[in-house]
Amino acid sequence: LLMNTTNQNDLVTAASDGIYRTLNGGTTWTQIVTGANVNDMEYKPNDPNTLYFTALGVDSLYIMDMTTLTFTTTIINVTTASDRMTIGVTADNPNAVYLLAGPGYVSSGMNLFNGLFYSGDSGASFIMRSNGCANNGDLFNSARNISWYANTLLVDPIDENTVMVGGLNLFRSTDGGVN
Repeated sequence: LLMNTTNQNDLVTAASDGIYRTLNGGTTWTQIVTGANVNDMEYKPNDPNTLYFTALGVDSLYIMDMTTLTFTTTIINVTTASDRMTIGVTADNPNAVYLLAGPGYVSSGMNLFNGLFYSGDSGASFIMRSNGCANNGDLFNSARNISWYANTLLVDPIDENTVMVGGLNLFRSTDGGVN
């Protein structure tokens, strides 16, 4: 559930069948996105007219214009089909968008995951910053992947390079997720 920062009566909620919105504080709701099992949403910092969202099992970030209720899609190039992506944004750089993508897997004895991706252009394009954690840390219990339900991402509101990712374990990076 997210609240528009400039209008407390404007709320959106993610659901297994899309996104619902109320403009009257919850008295009535309208479905504004259909056919997607939406698992994460974030408003672009300082811009309540831009909503980012992801859906389970889809390797994309959706960017919705809340004034027209239309959206664009940015496809994320992942190693294996994603089960879940979570979104991180920061007021430190409103154009920065991070995505954490599962699942976890083991390759040549290394605990890996689909990736931590970064965009500096409001989600129009992404680069992978990392697909592993320090000291072969196991983010998503790679032997029995848990990223479809244990997948969290937080970006520091005053430092876009301080990122925390969580799954089975919690990891912190101070270089934008590179290490």
